[in-house]
Amino acid sequence: MKDKHKNIRYIGSLLTAMVFTISAWGQQSEVRVVKPYNPTLSGAEKIQLLPNLEEEIPFTPPQFTYELYPKRYQSDFKVVPIKSARMVKPSLNRLYKSELTLGFGNYLTPLAELKLNQLRSRNGTFGVALRHHSMNGKMKLNENLKVPAGFSESNLKVYGSRFINKSVFDYKVGTGYSTYVHYGVDTTEVTEELERDSLKHAYFLAEASLGLHSAHADSFGHPAVFYSDSLPVVNL
Repeated sequence: MKDKHKNIRYIGSLLTAMVFTISAWGQQSEVRVVKPYNPTLSGAEKIQLLPNLEEEIPFTPPQFTYELYPKRYQSDFKVVPIKSARMVKPSLNRLYKSELTLGFGNYLTPLAELKLNQLRSRNGTFGVALRHHSMNGKMKLNENLKVPAGFSESNLKVYGSRFINKSVFDYKVGTGYSTYVHYGVDTTEVTEELERDSLKHAYFLAEASLGLHSAHADSFGHPAVFYSDSLPVVNL
């Protein structure tokens, strides 16, 4: 038995040495490259072949019978009717028969304006305007000498219009009375206070105008004027 075990060990050692020897010899082998690898593909031709069925196969299409039953779709959406548009008459501005303006300033300067107007009418309009503006102060010159330097302006106007079919006839008449005090005097020659009447100059004014135009505006928003004439302001 002992000799048998020794033989087995000897054979195993011999096989192990041969394996190591063969492995070492394989690692020491050399590889020589003569030409680089260049793969090539041979020419190919596409097969032009389409499927073709020469044999006829009998086929009978099936017959279908069906019916459609309409059904109403119940929707939760509710249509609310829209109210028809109504033409609302535009509101008219309130008119007043009269307007009074009063004022008072330095140097005894009163102001008063009064306007009287007719309310809305289908026949026409009519109005009267009164205005007064004056100043009664004095101008201080050298040596505390004071001279009148006031003025007075008073105006009266009467105006209106008359509706004639599709035309409007306008008229206006006015008059005015104004006084101005010219205080441009040589103070070296003035030794006493001057009277107002000696420096006052009065002016009387008058004016009038007539006009006729269409009651309908053109494409630019202006009424067509048929006739318009006015008298220049006359100073008397």
